[in-house]
Amino acid sequence: MTFDFADIARTICRDDLFGEEVVYGQADGTSRTIRAAVKRGVVQPVDDTEGVRPYVEITVEDDAITGISLDELETSTDTLALARRPGGSRETMAVARILRSANGILVLEVR
Repeated sequence: MTFDFADIARTICRDDLFGEEVVYGQADGTSRTIRAAVKRGVVQPVDDTEGVRPYVEITVEDDAITGISLDELETSTDTLALARRPGGSRETMAVARILRSANGILVLEVR
């Protein structure tokens, strides 16, 4: 049996156990609620210092209906509203960059 990463990621995003609702907002003011796998507490070293910078990693389907299409995504202006901690209130955060894009899945850095 072989495992397809994209199929596994789609299942995780849609599943209530792993996926959660986030609100994707575009620069034109439109928004929609989608399901995403949210990985909190990720840190990244800051260049030339000993510090780290926290961010949230979001995995969504590369799809304009069930996720976010790569064709519509604008990292300079688009946002995602989600809780920084499970069960917390949603905060609007900027989509900082695309970490990975393959096989119908997007992994985004959100700050």
